[in-house]
Amino acid sequence: MPKNRELKPACRTEISPFGRKDLDGIFQYIAENNYNSAVKFVEDLAKKFRLLAENPKLLGVLVTTMS
Repeated sequence: MPKNRELKPACRTEISPFGRKDLDGIFQYIAENNYNSAVKFVEDLAKKFRLLAENPKLLGVLVTTMS
């Protein structure tokens, strides 16, 4: 397989309108003290969403280990 070819995620992740509102509030709260940390938080969260979309079986592992 060519190295520059990107694999499609196994599934899709989506943030609900309520989730988006919560994330906006979290971002604003963090940004009040440290804007760069707020940006990093959102970027790291986006990476985790991509990881879950590419590896949906991880969700079961995460739920099991968090219980």
